Amino acid sequence: MNHWNMHRNHCAKDNEYIMSENSYRKEFFMPVNAEKVINAITKEVDQWWTIDSNQAVNVGETLIVRFGQPYFMSMEVEKIVPNKLLDWRVVGANMFVEGGGDNNDEWIGTRIQWIINEKEGGSDVVLHHEGLIPSFECYETCSNGWEYFLGSLEKYLSTGEGSPFQEVKE
Repeated sequence: MNHWNMHRNHCAKDNEYIMSENSYRKEFFMPVNAEKVINAITKEVDQWWTIDSNQAVNVGETLIVRFGQPYFMSMEVEKIVPNKLLDWRVVGANMFVEGGGDNNDEWIGTRIQWIINEKEGGSDVVLHHEGLIPSFECYETCSNGWEYFLGSLEKYLSTGEGSPFQEVKE
């Protein structure tokens, strides 16, 4: 049984989605309304995460983000509450792991949840990557990646210009 299946069994209760305290989580404030946040996450991924991506705006659609050959992650949209919640399930991955680790598919089966709470002057945003836990080989690389790309998302929503991944061609 892989790390995620063991972790999921500990977090499951009556088929409810429960956030684990050990999983990666980041909270930040954006000076824009919730609709702009959701649009950036669903339709404008190429502006802040990676230029090699598609859009996934409806339940059942799959977002694929690529980071040069052969690295990618694919997430299926499982739930959307307009301007409040977006829930992805990772269905495919081949990731670069710093130090040459062998578990380049650790994200498969994890969940990425975006929670948006609009308030006066902007929106509180929570990214919770359920299952991305410190015992994963990729945890340091992946949590650092999230920090960088969430900073890019914040920059994009604040200034209109993010810092998405762009493959360097030689």
